[in-house]
Amino acid sequence: MVSAATTSHVTATLQPGQPSTAGSISVTSSPAGAQAYIDNVYRGITPLTLDGIPTGTHQVRLALAGYNDYSTTVEVGAGSTSSASASLSPIQTPGTGMAPFAVVGALGLIGLLVAMRRRD
Repeated sequence: MVSAATTSHVTATLQPGQPSTAGSISVTSSPAGAQAYIDNVYRGITPLTLDGIPTGTHQVRLALAGYNDYSTTVEVGAGSTSSASASLSPIQTPGTGMAPFAVVGALGLIGLLVAMRRRD
């Protein structure tokens, strides 16, 4: 019992703490807002930091509509934060880059044919 204006003594035996067996992963992407998966389990939207990740190697995958998925492996150390950062690249759809030129070329060809026909 502790009373006012008195001195109390406490004796305790200290035990060494258990070493941490977990770490963290900080996940970022450009653009932000990608879905983050750690070992194929959805964990949230970037940017985010995930704590309590077991030590060892983990697979990180980022997915965002309109962009190619990004995957990497991250080594997590006890009590430390590893990072996974990705610059996501837009998905290229076939033919979208040439479509306007093809339309202009086709219209020019039709105009030339009409002009040649009127000359006859």
